[in-house]
Amino acid sequence: MAISNKAVTVSGGGNDDIFTCPGTLVTDIQEHAVTCLIFCNISTTDSVVLNLTATPQGGAARSLIKNLTIPATETFTFDTEKVVLSTGDTLTATADVDGRLEVTVSSFRVS
Repeated sequence: MAISNKAVTVSGGGNDDIFTCPGTLVTDIQEHAVTCLIFCNISTTDSVVLNLTATPQGGAARSLIKNLTIPATETFTFDTEKVVLSTGDTLTATADVDGRLEVTVSSFRVS
């Protein structure tokens, strides 16, 4: 199992992907299950708005979470369903303000 941490940025900042399924499309196609996403608002005074999308390799982004407000000092956990991604698929998270929201991604390789 792998765990990664990242700050969630404002859309368009060029650093929106929070998880990209590794591997190469030619020789090492992999599938990874994202088992848990933990979003923590580290601000002590302000709410933050979260958007989360899933994008298949070469496909269009689809919303998983749209305009979810996370109050100051609160945590939102996305762990009821598992998201299985194939090589090149991505999860992208954006916030309405930089520097307030952090995400921890837990995943493991399934093939």
